Amino acid sequence: MSEKNKKDHAGLLMFSVFYLIYVILLFWFHPFIASAAEPVPGGVNNKVSVSFMITYYNGTKELCRSTFIAKDDYEIVGFYNDSGNDRERPYVTFQLVKNRVNSSIKCDYLSDYVYLKTLYDESGKITSSESATLSTGSIERTNFIYDSRGYDETVEFDCSGCKIFADREAFDAYVKTGSLDGMIKEPELDKRWYLKNVRCKVEADDSPTSEAGEDATYITFTWDTDNLQEGDLLEIRTYNHLKKIGGDQISGFHDYITHKDVVSVYDGKYRFSQYDATKAWFATLESKPLFFKSYDTDIYYLRPYRNGKYGGWVKVTMGRFTPTGSPFIEKVEIGNLDEDNNWTTDKELTEENGGVYGSNQDGEIFYPDAGNPFEGTNLAGIFESFFSFMKSIPSLLGELPALVTSIVSFLPSFVIGFIALGIVVAIILRVVGR
Repeated sequence: MSEKNKKDHAGLLMFSVFYLIYVILLFWFHPFIASAAEPVPGGVNNKVSVSFMITYYNGTKELCRSTFIAKDDYEIVGFYNDSGNDRERPYVTFQLVKNRVNSSIKCDYLSDYVYLKTLYDESGKITSSESATLSTGSIERTNFIYDSRGYDETVEFDCSGCKIFADREAFDAYVKTGSLDGMIKEPELDKRWYLKNVRCKVEADDSPTSEAGEDATYITFTWDTDNLQEGDLLEIRTYNHLKKIGGDQISGFHDYITHKDVVSVYDGKYRFSQYDATKAWFATLESKPLFFKSYDTDIYYLRPYRNGKYGGWVKVTMGRFTPTGSPFIEKVEIGNLDEDNNWTTDKELTEENGGVYGSNQDGEIFYPDAGNPFEGTNLAGIFESFFSFMKSIPSLLGELPALVTSIVSFLPSFVIGFIALGIVVAIILRVVGR
């Protein structure tokens, strides 16, 4: 091979190596590049569009819309105002910011301003309207209701084009230091828009002879759809656990379904195999144990999503009659799941939805905090409850072999069968008084 050809091959090889390194580095650091390039909303001379609609208890509506455009290097910034007092409506307040100073919004510092208020009757017909612009010389509104807490009405709030902070303290910190801590980073959250009347139905085949095994059990969550519409999507976050043979446990959260999966919530139901969510979480674990005793999903968090707006979370805690039996809903609560997955129950919203409740495998609601089931019950009611318990014994016995298997899974199957048979015989003898 000539000296020239050798140099050409060497040059081509060096180019290929450097190109490969470039591609690897680009792929490796891509998330950081994307994160750094992600735009922060707002900025000087920003255009802000705000609207809210109140639907009153009698069906009439009030729609308010405003558009602000800042000038002279001013920026329009918003923050949530919530005293926590049920008698005071929570607002989002907007102010002007420039050179580490903030002030109320004035016409002199805007290049454009439009305000429109429209009232509708219960049939949707416009009954009156009013408007304002820069030429009127006054700003009609800089506070916008985002929640109707304590009132017999609902509120739909939307905003774009600016930074919004979680409270006044975070806003003040931004004005003084430019800190973005406390800025609402994800799409608007409407805590009072949530899935109502969540229940579950279970189709189970827990018999030891079932060929499908654990995949023969299906859970169907259902909910009301009167506050939903076509195009609304479903999100489900799960809390799961895995028990190792030695007794140690691994647990964690997983975004089982997000709005990016485009699963309709308007159908009013979602059906899945019992361990689908658990397996999806297990697949995300970096260090998967080769052997383990059991795994399961303990809690499901459900919420709706619509055009960039999240609804509030509904927490669905699952229960079991036996460790390996098919599940039911132990309790349902409404509240907030923060960025660190810490849960806070909204007692007011939960009470509005009927209080904390559970759902049996037929989708029937029960109340776990009802206390003594025999309290206030006559003699006939006590015998009826006792008879219902006696009827459930065969199904519990049917789950016994699976329970024994989960505890002594290291033994041969014929030994496990003898142990289960012995326990069943002992129970029967005890029931008949032997």
